[in-house]
Amino acid sequence: MQPRSSTTFLTRWWPVTGLTAGLALVGLLAACGGGTNGVRVCSTSGQGSLTVSIAAPGGITPEVLVTGPGGYQQTLSATQTLTNVSAGSYLVETLRVTQPPSGGALVGMAYGANGDPVVSACVTAAQTTTVARAYAQQSGSARLWAANEIGGAVVGYSAADLAAGGTHAAAAVIDLTGSTLNTTYGFQLAFGPSGALWVSDPVGGGSASGQLLVFWQGQLASSGSPVPDLTIEAAAFDDPGQLAFDGAGNLYLLDRGANQILEYTAGQVRQLLQGGGTVSTAPAYSYRGTVLVDPRAMAFDHLGNLWVVVDDSAVATGDVQLVRYDAASLGSGGTITPGYRIRGTTSSEIIGYEGLAFDASGNLWVVGTGTYRYAATDLAGSGTTTTVTPAYSTATIGGSPQADTDAIDAAGNVWVTGNSQDLDRYYAAGPTAQSGWLTSADLDYPMGLALYPSPLSGTVPLR
Repeated sequence: MQPRSSTTFLTRWWPVTGLTAGLALVGLLAACGGGTNGVRVCSTSGQGSLTVSIAAPGGITPEVLVTGPGGYQQTLSATQTLTNVSAGSYLVETLRVTQPPSGGALVGMAYGANGDPVVSACVTAAQTTTVARAYAQQSGSARLWAANEIGGAVVGYSAADLAAGGTHAAAAVIDLTGSTLNTTYGFQLAFGPSGALWVSDPVGGGSASGQLLVFWQGQLASSGSPVPDLTIEAAAFDDPGQLAFDGAGNLYLLDRGANQILEYTAGQVRQLLQGGGTVSTAPAYSYRGTVLVDPRAMAFDHLGNLWVVVDDSAVATGDVQLVRYDAASLGSGGTITPGYRIRGTTSSEIIGYEGLAFDASGNLWVVGTGTYRYAATDLAGSGTTTTVTPAYSTATIGGSPQADTDAIDAAGNVWVTGNSQDLDRYYAAGPTAQSGWLTSADLDYPMGLALYPSPLSGTVPLR
Protein backbone atom coordinates (compact mmCIF):
# COMPACT_ATOMS: atom_id res chain seq x y z
CA MET A 1 0.00 0.00 0.00
CA GLN A 2 1.38 3.42 -0.94
CA PRO A 3 1.93 6.09 1.75
CA ARG A 4 -0.93 8.57 1.94
CA SER A 5 -0.81 12.32 1.85
CA SER A 6 -2.19 13.92 4.97
CA THR A 7 -2.49 17.28 6.64
CA THR A 8 -3.31 15.87 10.04
CA PHE A 9 -0.66 13.36 11.06
CA LEU A 10 3.07 13.89 10.71
CA THR A 11 3.45 10.12 10.47
CA ARG A 12 1.89 10.36 6.99
CA TRP A 13 3.35 11.89 3.86
CA TRP A 14 2.75 15.54 3.09
CA PRO A 15 2.01 16.74 -0.46
CA VAL A 16 4.50 19.62 -0.39
CA THR A 17 6.90 20.29 -3.23
CA GLY A 18 8.84 23.29 -4.51
CA LEU A 19 10.75 23.64 -1.23
CA THR A 20 13.97 22.11 -0.04
CA ALA A 21 13.49 19.23 2.35
CA GLY A 22 14.71 21.30 5.26
CA LEU A 23 12.49 24.28 4.52
CA ALA A 24 9.52 21.97 3.90
CA LEU A 25 9.98 20.33 7.28
CA VAL A 26 10.36 23.68 9.06
CA GLY A 27 7.32 25.07 7.27
CA LEU A 28 5.22 22.06 8.12
CA LEU A 29 6.19 22.08 11.74
CA ALA A 30 5.40 25.76 11.98
CA ALA A 31 2.13 25.45 10.10
CA CYS A 32 1.04 22.45 12.08
CA GLY A 33 2.09 23.49 15.54
CA GLY A 34 0.00 22.52 18.50
CA GLY A 35 -1.90 19.31 18.95
CA THR A 36 -1.21 16.43 21.30
CA ASN A 37 -0.04 12.84 21.13
CA GLY A 38 1.72 13.43 17.83
CA VAL A 39 -1.39 14.84 16.14
CA ARG A 40 -0.74 18.13 14.33
CA VAL A 41 -3.49 20.43 13.15
CA CYS A 42 -3.13 22.35 9.89
CA SER A 43 -3.08 26.08 10.65
CA THR A 44 -6.05 28.10 9.40
CA SER A 45 -4.38 31.49 9.72
CA GLY A 46 -3.83 33.58 6.59
CA GLN A 47 -3.91 32.68 2.91
CA GLY A 48 -1.73 30.58 0.64
CA SER A 49 -1.75 28.84 -2.71
CA LEU A 50 -2.48 25.29 -3.83
CA THR A 51 -1.08 23.96 -7.09
CA VAL A 52 -2.78 20.84 -8.42
CA SER A 53 -0.62 19.19 -11.07
CA ILE A 54 -2.71 16.93 -13.33
CA ALA A 55 -1.40 14.42 -15.87
CA ALA A 56 -3.75 12.50 -18.18
CA PRO A 57 -3.62 10.49 -21.42
CA GLY A 58 -4.60 12.19 -24.64
CA GLY A 59 -8.32 12.45 -25.29
CA ILE A 60 -9.17 12.42 -21.57
CA THR A 61 -10.58 15.51 -19.85
CA PRO A 62 -9.74 15.18 -16.14
CA GLU A 63 -12.08 16.07 -13.32
CA VAL A 64 -10.22 16.72 -10.08
CA LEU A 65 -12.37 17.95 -7.21
CA VAL A 66 -10.80 20.24 -4.60
CA THR A 67 -12.69 20.88 -1.36
CA GLY A 68 -11.56 22.91 1.61
CA PRO A 69 -12.39 25.30 4.45
CA GLY A 70 -15.62 27.24 4.48
CA GLY A 71 -17.30 25.04 1.89
CA TYR A 72 -14.65 25.72 -0.75
CA GLN A 73 -15.16 23.54 -3.82
CA GLN A 74 -13.71 23.66 -7.32
CA THR A 75 -13.37 21.12 -10.11
CA LEU A 76 -10.22 21.31 -12.24
CA SER A 77 -9.65 19.88 -15.72
CA ALA A 78 -5.97 20.81 -16.05
CA THR A 79 -3.01 21.81 -13.90
CA GLN A 80 -3.86 24.97 -12.03
CA THR A 81 -2.66 27.07 -9.11
CA LEU A 82 -5.40 28.21 -6.78
CA THR A 83 -4.15 31.48 -5.33
CA ASN A 84 -5.20 33.41 -2.24
CA VAL A 85 -7.14 30.53 -0.75
CA SER A 86 -7.73 30.22 2.96
CA ALA A 87 -5.09 28.34 4.88
CA GLY A 88 -6.16 24.95 6.17
CA SER A 89 -6.73 21.36 5.14
CA TYR A 90 -7.92 20.53 1.62
CA LEU A 91 -8.99 17.26 0.03
CA VAL A 92 -8.13 16.55 -3.61
CA GLU A 93 -10.18 13.79 -5.25
CA THR A 94 -9.46 12.27 -8.65
CA LEU A 95 -12.93 11.69 -10.10
CA ARG A 96 -13.26 9.02 -12.73
CA VAL A 97 -13.96 9.97 -16.32
CA THR A 98 -15.37 7.50 -18.81
CA GLN A 99 -14.74 6.66 -22.42
CA PRO A 100 -17.80 5.26 -24.22
CA PRO A 101 -17.54 1.71 -25.56
CA SER A 102 -16.69 1.19 -29.21
CA GLY A 103 -16.53 -1.69 -31.67
CA GLY A 104 -19.55 -3.45 -30.21
CA ALA A 105 -18.28 -3.48 -26.62
CA LEU A 106 -20.98 -3.52 -23.95
CA VAL A 107 -19.10 -1.56 -21.31
CA GLY A 108 -16.68 1.34 -21.71
CA MET A 109 -13.39 2.30 -20.11
CA ALA A 110 -12.82 4.40 -17.01
CA TYR A 111 -9.82 6.58 -16.27
CA GLY A 112 -8.79 7.88 -12.89
CA ALA A 113 -6.63 6.91 -9.94
CA ASN A 114 -5.56 3.29 -9.49
CA GLY A 115 -4.12 4.17 -6.10
CA ASP A 116 -5.58 6.37 -3.40
CA PRO A 117 -8.31 8.45 -5.08
CA VAL A 118 -8.33 11.14 -2.37
CA VAL A 119 -5.29 12.90 -0.89
CA SER A 120 -5.07 15.79 1.55
CA ALA A 121 -3.06 18.98 1.35
CA CYS A 122 -2.16 21.52 4.02
CA VAL A 123 -2.21 25.07 2.64
CA THR A 124 -0.23 27.45 4.82
CA ALA A 125 0.07 31.23 4.88
CA ALA A 126 2.28 32.73 2.15
CA GLN A 127 3.30 29.27 0.93
CA THR A 128 2.50 27.21 -2.17
CA THR A 129 1.58 23.57 -1.63
CA THR A 130 1.64 21.25 -4.64
CA VAL A 131 -0.33 18.05 -5.13
CA ALA A 132 0.20 15.76 -8.14
CA ARG A 133 -2.66 13.73 -9.57
CA ALA A 134 -2.30 11.31 -12.49
CA TYR A 135 -4.95 9.68 -14.66
CA ALA A 136 -4.59 6.18 -16.07
CA GLN A 137 -6.86 3.45 -17.33
CA GLN A 138 -8.44 1.99 -14.21
CA SER A 139 -7.67 -1.66 -13.60
CA GLY A 140 -11.22 -2.74 -12.74
CA SER A 141 -12.96 -0.98 -15.63
CA ALA A 142 -14.53 -2.45 -18.77
CA ARG A 143 -15.88 -5.31 -16.66
CA LEU A 144 -19.05 -6.67 -15.14
CA TRP A 145 -18.55 -7.46 -11.46
CA ALA A 146 -20.57 -10.00 -9.45
CA ALA A 147 -20.57 -10.81 -5.75
CA ASN A 148 -20.83 -14.52 -4.95
CA GLU A 149 -23.32 -15.49 -2.28
CA ILE A 150 -21.20 -18.52 -1.40
CA GLY A 151 -17.45 -18.42 -0.86
CA GLY A 152 -16.88 -14.75 -0.17
CA ALA A 153 -15.53 -13.49 -3.50
CA VAL A 154 -16.13 -10.69 -5.98
CA VAL A 155 -15.48 -11.67 -9.60
CA GLY A 156 -15.04 -9.52 -12.71
CA TYR A 157 -15.65 -10.44 -16.39
CA SER A 158 -14.16 -8.60 -19.35
CA ALA A 159 -16.14 -6.64 -21.91
CA ALA A 160 -15.02 -9.08 -24.60
CA ASP A 161 -16.36 -12.09 -22.68
CA LEU A 162 -19.67 -10.31 -22.02
CA ALA A 163 -20.15 -9.72 -25.74
CA ALA A 164 -19.09 -13.22 -26.79
CA GLY A 165 -21.04 -15.19 -24.19
CA GLY A 166 -20.24 -18.82 -23.48
CA THR A 167 -17.97 -20.24 -20.78
CA HIS A 168 -15.22 -18.02 -19.42
CA ALA A 169 -12.93 -17.72 -16.44
CA ALA A 170 -13.18 -14.46 -14.52
CA ALA A 171 -10.63 -11.79 -15.40
CA ALA A 172 -10.18 -11.28 -11.66
CA VAL A 173 -11.34 -13.11 -8.53
CA ILE A 174 -11.11 -10.94 -5.41
CA ASP A 175 -11.13 -13.22 -2.38
CA LEU A 176 -12.74 -11.56 0.64
CA THR A 177 -12.48 -14.42 3.09
CA GLY A 178 -9.60 -12.77 4.88
CA SER A 179 -11.45 -9.46 5.13
CA THR A 180 -14.78 -10.48 6.66
CA LEU A 181 -16.50 -12.92 8.97
CA ASN A 182 -19.11 -13.52 6.31
CA THR A 183 -18.51 -16.14 3.63
CA THR A 184 -21.98 -17.63 3.26
CA TYR A 185 -24.18 -14.58 2.70
CA GLY A 186 -24.53 -12.32 -0.28
CA PHE A 187 -22.58 -9.14 -0.76
CA GLN A 188 -23.78 -6.09 -2.68
CA LEU A 189 -21.60 -3.80 -4.81
CA ALA A 190 -21.36 -0.19 -5.93
CA PHE A 191 -18.62 1.90 -7.53
CA GLY A 192 -18.13 5.41 -6.19
CA PRO A 193 -17.43 8.64 -8.11
CA SER A 194 -13.67 8.04 -8.04
CA GLY A 195 -14.00 4.37 -8.99
CA ALA A 196 -13.44 2.82 -5.58
CA LEU A 197 -15.39 -0.43 -5.14
CA TRP A 198 -17.73 -0.44 -2.14
CA VAL A 199 -18.92 -3.83 -0.83
CA SER A 200 -21.60 -4.30 1.80
CA ASP A 201 -21.31 -7.33 4.06
CA PRO A 202 -24.58 -7.97 5.95
CA VAL A 203 -23.26 -9.94 8.92
CA GLY A 204 -19.49 -9.47 9.05
CA GLY A 205 -17.48 -6.96 11.03
CA GLY A 206 -16.27 -6.74 14.58
CA SER A 207 -19.80 -6.56 15.99
CA ALA A 208 -21.14 -9.15 13.51
CA SER A 209 -23.84 -6.64 12.50
CA GLY A 210 -22.40 -5.75 9.11
CA GLN A 211 -19.62 -3.73 7.55
CA LEU A 212 -18.56 -1.91 4.40
CA LEU A 213 -15.34 -2.85 2.58
CA VAL A 214 -13.68 -0.47 0.12
CA PHE A 215 -11.05 -1.35 -2.50
CA TRP A 216 -8.97 0.87 -4.75
CA GLN A 217 -9.08 0.29 -8.49
CA GLY A 218 -5.49 -0.96 -8.45
CA GLN A 219 -6.56 -3.78 -6.14
CA LEU A 220 -8.96 -5.08 -8.82
CA ALA A 221 -6.41 -5.63 -11.59
CA SER A 222 -6.00 -9.38 -11.10
CA SER A 223 -6.97 -12.23 -8.80
CA GLY A 224 -5.83 -12.11 -5.21
CA SER A 225 -6.79 -11.48 -1.60
CA PRO A 226 -6.21 -7.75 -1.16
CA VAL A 227 -6.70 -6.13 2.21
CA PRO A 228 -9.47 -3.51 1.92
CA ASP A 229 -8.07 -0.01 1.96
CA LEU A 230 -11.03 0.96 4.13
CA THR A 231 -13.33 -1.02 6.42
CA ILE A 232 -16.31 0.79 7.97
CA GLU A 233 -18.21 -0.47 10.97
CA ALA A 234 -21.07 1.42 12.60
CA ALA A 235 -23.45 0.84 15.48
CA ALA A 236 -26.29 1.74 13.12
CA PHE A 237 -25.61 -1.26 10.87
CA ASP A 238 -28.09 -4.12 11.08
CA ASP A 239 -27.96 -6.29 7.94
CA PRO A 240 -26.73 -3.66 5.46
CA GLY A 241 -27.59 -4.53 1.87
CA GLN A 242 -27.74 -2.67 -1.43
CA LEU A 243 -25.74 0.51 -1.97
CA ALA A 244 -26.27 3.40 -4.38
CA PHE A 245 -24.52 6.72 -5.00
CA ASP A 246 -26.56 9.74 -6.01
CA GLY A 247 -25.36 12.34 -8.50
CA ALA A 248 -23.66 14.38 -5.78
CA GLY A 249 -21.58 11.45 -4.53
CA ASN A 250 -23.63 10.77 -1.39
CA LEU A 251 -23.76 7.07 -0.49
CA TYR A 252 -27.10 5.47 0.38
CA LEU A 253 -27.27 2.09 2.10
CA LEU A 254 -30.31 -0.10 2.71
CA ASP A 255 -30.27 -1.40 6.28
CA ARG A 256 -32.81 -4.18 6.14
CA GLY A 257 -32.63 -5.34 9.74
CA ALA A 258 -33.48 -1.92 11.16
CA ASN A 259 -35.96 -0.86 8.43
CA GLN A 260 -33.99 2.20 7.51
CA ILE A 261 -31.93 3.87 4.79
CA LEU A 262 -28.56 5.23 5.86
CA GLU A 263 -26.68 8.06 4.13
CA TYR A 264 -23.00 8.93 4.17
CA THR A 265 -22.57 12.39 2.67
CA ALA A 266 -20.11 13.02 -0.16
CA GLY A 267 -17.91 14.89 2.32
CA GLN A 268 -17.86 11.89 4.65
CA VAL A 269 -17.03 9.60 1.74
CA ARG A 270 -14.02 11.76 0.79
CA GLN A 271 -12.76 11.89 4.37
CA LEU A 272 -13.16 8.12 4.77
CA LEU A 273 -11.31 7.40 1.53
CA GLN A 274 -8.47 9.70 2.54
CA GLY A 275 -8.17 8.15 5.98
CA GLY A 276 -8.35 4.44 5.20
CA GLY A 277 -7.93 1.69 7.77
CA THR A 278 -10.68 0.22 9.96
CA VAL A 279 -12.98 2.87 11.38
CA SER A 280 -16.24 3.13 13.24
CA THR A 281 -18.03 6.02 11.58
CA ALA A 282 -21.73 6.74 11.91
CA PRO A 283 -23.64 7.78 8.80
CA ALA A 284 -24.77 11.38 8.68
CA TYR A 285 -28.44 10.54 8.24
CA SER A 286 -30.95 7.79 8.87
CA TYR A 287 -34.29 7.67 7.06
CA ARG A 288 -37.33 5.86 8.42
CA GLY A 289 -41.00 5.76 7.56
CA THR A 290 -44.23 3.85 8.11
CA VAL A 291 -43.97 2.05 4.75
CA LEU A 292 -40.19 1.61 4.89
CA VAL A 293 -40.42 -2.00 6.04
CA ASP A 294 -37.93 -4.70 5.06
CA PRO A 295 -36.28 -2.64 2.29
CA ARG A 296 -34.50 -4.96 -0.13
CA ALA A 297 -33.57 -3.08 -3.31
CA MET A 298 -33.15 0.51 -4.48
CA ALA A 299 -32.09 2.66 -7.42
CA PHE A 300 -32.00 6.35 -8.35
CA ASP A 301 -33.96 7.50 -11.39
CA HIS A 302 -32.90 10.23 -13.84
CA LEU A 303 -34.52 12.93 -11.69
CA GLY A 304 -32.63 11.97 -8.54
CA ASN A 305 -35.63 10.28 -6.92
CA LEU A 306 -34.89 7.14 -4.91
CA TRP A 307 -36.99 4.03 -5.66
CA VAL A 308 -37.09 1.32 -3.01
CA VAL A 309 -38.67 -2.15 -2.82
CA VAL A 310 -40.46 -2.51 0.52
CA ASP A 311 -42.70 -5.07 2.19
CA ASP A 312 -46.43 -4.98 1.41
CA SER A 313 -47.62 -7.83 3.61
CA ALA A 314 -50.65 -5.78 4.65
CA VAL A 315 -52.02 -6.84 1.26
CA ALA A 316 -50.73 -10.41 1.18
CA THR A 317 -47.90 -12.31 2.79
CA GLY A 318 -44.72 -11.99 0.74
CA ASP A 319 -46.01 -9.13 -1.37
CA VAL A 320 -43.89 -6.04 -1.97
CA GLN A 321 -44.43 -2.62 -3.50
CA LEU A 322 -42.26 -0.02 -5.20
CA VAL A 323 -42.08 3.33 -3.44
CA ARG A 324 -40.56 6.56 -4.73
CA TYR A 325 -38.90 8.95 -2.32
CA ASP A 326 -38.66 12.26 -4.15
CA ALA A 327 -35.29 14.01 -4.37
CA ALA A 328 -36.59 16.97 -2.37
CA SER A 329 -37.20 14.71 0.65
CA LEU A 330 -33.60 13.47 0.76
CA GLY A 331 -30.53 15.05 2.29
CA SER A 332 -31.50 15.56 5.93
CA GLY A 333 -32.66 12.23 7.36
CA GLY A 334 -35.65 11.69 9.61
CA THR A 335 -39.10 10.42 8.69
CA ILE A 336 -39.80 10.30 4.98
CA THR A 337 -43.04 9.72 3.10
CA PRO A 338 -43.18 8.29 -0.42
CA GLY A 339 -44.20 10.63 -3.20
CA TYR A 340 -45.64 7.67 -5.13
CA ARG A 341 -46.26 3.96 -4.61
CA ILE A 342 -46.96 1.30 -7.24
CA ARG A 343 -47.59 -2.40 -7.25
CA GLY A 344 -48.11 -5.05 -9.92
CA THR A 345 -51.41 -6.39 -11.17
CA THR A 346 -50.91 -10.03 -10.15
CA SER A 347 -49.36 -11.77 -7.18
CA SER A 348 -46.58 -13.20 -9.36
CA GLU A 349 -45.47 -9.66 -10.22
CA ILE A 350 -45.15 -8.49 -6.65
CA ILE A 351 -43.45 -11.29 -4.75
CA GLY A 352 -39.71 -11.38 -4.37
CA TYR A 353 -38.56 -8.17 -6.05
CA GLU A 354 -34.84 -8.08 -5.36
CA GLY A 355 -33.22 -5.88 -8.01
CA LEU A 356 -33.93 -2.49 -9.63
CA ALA A 357 -32.25 -0.77 -12.57
CA PHE A 358 -33.19 2.14 -14.83
CA ASP A 359 -32.40 2.05 -18.54
CA ALA A 360 -31.40 5.00 -20.73
CA SER A 361 -35.05 5.78 -21.51
CA GLY A 362 -36.03 5.99 -17.85
CA ASN A 363 -37.86 2.66 -17.79
CA LEU A 364 -37.55 0.69 -14.57
CA TRP A 365 -36.47 -2.97 -14.75
CA VAL A 366 -37.33 -5.14 -11.76
CA VAL A 367 -36.13 -8.68 -11.15
CA GLY A 368 -37.15 -11.31 -8.63
CA THR A 369 -39.48 -14.24 -9.24
CA GLY A 370 -39.89 -12.69 -12.68
CA THR A 371 -38.43 -9.87 -14.74
CA TYR A 372 -40.56 -6.80 -15.42
CA ARG A 373 -40.20 -3.45 -17.13
CA TYR A 374 -42.28 -0.50 -15.95
CA ALA A 375 -42.56 2.29 -18.52
CA ALA A 376 -41.14 5.68 -17.59
CA THR A 377 -44.56 7.24 -18.14
CA ASP A 378 -46.03 5.00 -15.44
CA LEU A 379 -43.51 6.20 -12.86
CA ALA A 380 -44.45 9.88 -12.87
CA GLY A 381 -47.60 9.66 -10.72
CA SER A 382 -48.13 10.81 -7.16
CA GLY A 383 -50.11 9.82 -4.12
CA THR A 384 -51.02 6.48 -2.60
CA THR A 385 -50.50 3.01 -4.01
CA THR A 386 -51.48 2.59 -7.66
CA THR A 387 -51.74 -0.68 -9.56
CA VAL A 388 -49.60 -0.63 -12.70
CA THR A 389 -49.32 -3.23 -15.44
CA PRO A 390 -45.71 -3.77 -16.51
CA ALA A 391 -44.95 -2.91 -20.12
CA TYR A 392 -42.97 -6.14 -20.33
CA SER A 393 -42.91 -9.22 -18.13
CA THR A 394 -41.57 -12.75 -18.24
CA ALA A 395 -40.68 -15.50 -15.83
CA THR A 396 -37.10 -15.35 -14.64
CA ILE A 397 -34.97 -17.23 -17.14
CA GLY A 398 -32.28 -19.81 -16.68
CA GLY A 399 -34.20 -21.95 -14.23
CA SER A 400 -33.36 -19.63 -11.33
CA PRO A 401 -36.25 -19.46 -8.86
CA GLN A 402 -35.36 -15.87 -8.07
CA ALA A 403 -32.93 -13.38 -9.51
CA ASP A 404 -31.25 -11.05 -7.06
CA THR A 405 -29.82 -8.16 -9.04
CA ASP A 406 -29.84 -6.63 -12.48
CA ALA A 407 -27.51 -4.31 -14.39
CA ILE A 408 -27.91 -2.65 -17.80
CA ASP A 409 -25.06 -2.39 -20.29
CA ALA A 410 -24.35 0.19 -23.00
CA ALA A 411 -26.47 -1.66 -25.58
CA GLY A 412 -29.43 -1.76 -23.21
CA ASN A 413 -29.14 -5.48 -22.41
CA VAL A 414 -30.36 -6.33 -18.91
CA TRP A 415 -28.04 -8.67 -16.99
CA VAL A 416 -29.57 -10.87 -14.34
CA THR A 417 -28.05 -13.23 -11.81
CA GLY A 418 -29.00 -16.78 -12.78
CA ASN A 419 -28.19 -20.20 -11.41
CA SER A 420 -25.13 -21.10 -9.36
CA GLN A 421 -22.63 -20.62 -12.18
CA ASP A 422 -24.23 -18.44 -14.82
CA LEU A 423 -25.39 -14.93 -15.69
CA ASP A 424 -28.49 -14.47 -17.84
CA ARG A 425 -29.37 -11.48 -19.95
CA TYR A 426 -32.34 -9.99 -21.74
CA TYR A 427 -31.28 -8.93 -25.21
CA ALA A 428 -32.44 -5.34 -25.65
CA ALA A 429 -33.71 -5.79 -29.22
CA GLY A 430 -36.42 -8.22 -28.09
CA PRO A 431 -36.27 -8.07 -25.29
CA THR A 432 -35.28 -11.70 -25.79
CA ALA A 433 -34.33 -13.91 -22.86
CA GLN A 434 -30.89 -15.46 -23.24
CA SER A 435 -30.52 -18.07 -20.54
CA GLY A 436 -27.04 -18.87 -19.31
CA TRP A 437 -25.45 -16.31 -21.61
CA LEU A 438 -22.24 -16.42 -19.61
CA THR A 439 -21.21 -19.39 -17.49
CA SER A 440 -18.17 -19.65 -15.27
CA ALA A 441 -16.73 -21.92 -12.63
CA ASP A 442 -15.76 -18.74 -10.76
CA LEU A 443 -19.42 -17.89 -10.15
CA ASP A 444 -20.98 -19.34 -7.00
CA TYR A 445 -24.59 -18.18 -6.66
CA PRO A 446 -23.90 -14.58 -7.73
CA MET A 447 -25.94 -11.83 -6.13
CA GLY A 448 -24.75 -8.23 -6.46
CA LEU A 449 -23.97 -7.04 -10.00
CA ALA A 450 -22.22 -3.85 -11.08
CA LEU A 451 -20.92 -2.72 -14.46
CA TYR A 452 -17.89 -0.47 -14.30
CA PRO A 453 -18.18 2.09 -15.56
CA SER A 454 -21.95 2.15 -15.66
CA PRO A 455 -23.12 3.31 -19.09
CA LEU A 456 -25.60 5.58 -17.30
CA SER A 457 -22.96 7.36 -15.19
CA GLY A 458 -23.85 11.02 -14.92
CA THR A 459 -27.58 10.59 -15.64
CA VAL A 460 -28.51 11.01 -11.97
CA PRO A 461 -28.54 14.80 -11.47
CA LEU A 462 -27.02 16.65 -8.57
CA ARG A 463 -29.42 17.16 -5.72
